[in-house]
Amino acid sequence: MKRVEWRWSTESARWQTGKGWEATKRPATLYADGNEYQKMHGFGACFNELGYKALLQLNVEEQETLLRELFAPEKEGCISNGAESYLYWNMILEPWGRSTWGDPQNAMVTVDPGQKRAVFNPDFYVMKHFSNPIRPDAVRLGIKGHMAADSLLFRNPDGSYVVEAFNPFPEEKDLIVELEGERLSFTLAGESFNSMILQK
Repeated sequence: MKRVEWRWSTESARWQTGKGWEATKRPATLYADGNEYQKMHGFGACFNELGYKALLQLNVEEQETLLRELFAPEKEGCISNGAESYLYWNMILEPWGRSTWGDPQNAMVTVDPGQKRAVFNPDFYVMKHFSNPIRPDAVRLGIKGHMAADSLLFRNPDGSYVVEAFNPFPEEKDLIVELEGERLSFTLAGESFNSMILQK
């Protein structure tokens, strides 16, 4: 690959530039399987306000677990199962924002009117990992390998590839991507989202 750009985010360090990738001959943990799937038209998300009332029936720990599942791995599940776009309903709200009928809302960005300061919440960075490198009309490609369950592969209209990889484990994991006969190795931080843009 002529150019490799790598961005990663964890809970404590968001939208960092990755370093330390290298060409390798080790066996691939992620590779294209030759299949092409849907074209992507956009990314976003939606939090169903009626679902919030049901969510309130759970204790706080269960609520947090459910929301993490909905707004992190499920995003990949939707795309893997054929979604062509993803919409996030509330982009910006005041802290503890509410709908017009009074239900609490989450947002990618909260703005404190007293301090006039924007806070970029974790959802913002998850969405940025998808919306920033993946261009409209990118094609999702099929993948295989033992990192495939937590990864997605796209080919942008300009021919560049985008690998989206989630490391759900607390420890670092090596991701070895094979594309067009080349293998590149990346060490993914524990519990991180990663975007690798690979230019031919």
